[in-house]
Amino acid sequence: MSPSATTATQGGTPAPSLPTPGPTDGLPAITIDEPPLGAVVDVPFGISGTADVFEAALSVQVLTDAGVLVCQHNLTATSGSGTRGDWSTSMAFPPPAPPAGQEAVPMTVRAFDYSAEDGSEENVVSVNVNVSGLRPPIVIDEPGCDASVAAGRSISVSGTARVFEGALQLELLDSSGTSVVSQTVQAESGVGEAPWSTTITVPPSAFPGTYRLVAFSYSPMGGSRENDFAIPLDVAPP
Repeated sequence: MSPSATTATQGGTPAPSLPTPGPTDGLPAITIDEPPLGAVVDVPFGISGTADVFEAALSVQVLTDAGVLVCQHNLTATSGSGTRGDWSTSMAFPPPAPPAGQEAVPMTVRAFDYSAEDGSEENVVSVNVNVSGLRPPIVIDEPGCDASVAAGRSISVSGTARVFEGALQLELLDSSGTSVVSQTVQAESGVGEAPWSTTITVPPSAFPGTYRLVAFSYSPMGGSRENDFAIPLDVAPP
């Protein structure tokens, strides 16, 4: 059953809830348009589609071939609850190690929303893709996707970098995109892929919710930002 709309009143007495109309355009409630079925993708890779779901809220996951959750992003489409909207995200996680003789590992991109009535998953769609083992210029290995840290506490962050002079930036962004933590990090070497590590402290005043931990570098040609690698990080109450 579709999620219920706001209850109307008649003479001060609540009227029965009306179901939110389902899609009328002939499409599933949620679609995954990119990447296409069977695509070979490099981390990080874009995922996009459309949705007509309650309050435009949906979740997108990447799972291993065995069904183990690798990463989940909770998103909001540009519209919903009767009007189809667009959604997109960039999925980043440490690339898998393909078996000998293979260049990629099969994984599943999965999208769904949660029922407003009982919280169960609904409108589930999925696409099978192949994720290459190629490591991008910057990787955050730790913490993992969707890790949790309390406001006012510190968390170790580490990974690898293959960027100009081994210099990269690390930021923690709140839901509005405002940076609450910003650090310059130096990899152990500026030649080839090198490890890096640091510790960040979440401000005690940070509101609980999902934040984005982003590592990136600046191009030596013009100084533009490049090589973004972002993961969701849950900030819990102090």
